[in-house]
Amino acid sequence: MSDGDAGVSGTPEAASSSLPRARTNYLKSFGKFFLLGGYTLSRYLIFVFLRTLTATPEAKTNLVLERAHRWMKRSTRLAGFQVECRGQVPEGSYLIAPNHLSYADIIVLGSIFKCFFVAKDDVESWPIIGFLFKQTEQISVPRNSRRGVLATNKRVGERLTQGQSVCVFLEGTSSGGGEVLPFHASLLQPALDAGVPVVPVAIRWTCEQPGVNVEEDIAYWKDHTLVPHLIRLLGLGGCRAIVTIGEPTLSGERDRKTWAVALHDEVASMLEEQ
Repeated sequence: MSDGDAGVSGTPEAASSSLPRARTNYLKSFGKFFLLGGYTLSRYLIFVFLRTLTATPEAKTNLVLERAHRWMKRSTRLAGFQVECRGQVPEGSYLIAPNHLSYADIIVLGSIFKCFFVAKDDVESWPIIGFLFKQTEQISVPRNSRRGVLATNKRVGERLTQGQSVCVFLEGTSSGGGEVLPFHASLLQPALDAGVPVVPVAIRWTCEQPGVNVEEDIAYWKDHTLVPHLIRLLGLGGCRAIVTIGEPTLSGERDRKTWAVALHDEVASMLEEQ
């Protein structure tokens, strides 16, 4: 992916899997699945009702951020994910730049930050998740489309100048977590234009259950398929996300490519220290 391509979350693009997968408790998994589904439906109905009572676009945006943040905090617990957050959540508007292993990163990060997310537009076709993605005004970007990146940058810039925060997965895809892939700089442009900082974030997954391989059982990449992967993940025990929040950094005199390299190195360094 070139600098002109969007470095955002989407369908895994790696080779097929060859590692064995851990055993999962399907009874526990389906219990969590239906619990999450029921909770999500109830929260969505409340959200729709509250949205009808809001009169201004600003109020609707604030409602989306608040309700999505609450939903992700609760959903993280219902899924059985433990979250260890190191560092302070900054005040104000900023771009969040984490490494990326799995769709589970999103609810973990959303439980910590009140922010919007940028993802490739194929997420909109995912069952239920795609519907919620659109209803909560998240930002999508077409694959391999320079024009689409420009439109996305405009939307991200609008959110930043309105005082909101946006999370972008600058690696451009998910990985197994063994290394941080190169950061693509295209979606740093709105932060440059708005003069807001970027917050580097390192996320590492671990699991207490014997036999679990993070690369194969938690990371969502290679030939993994969403629903089977989610069902298996929910049946694992003791999954923990360690999230380290770095210091907000402005571009200074750097162009976006140089800035992207510096942010990548900072995230990689924080991962090594976890």
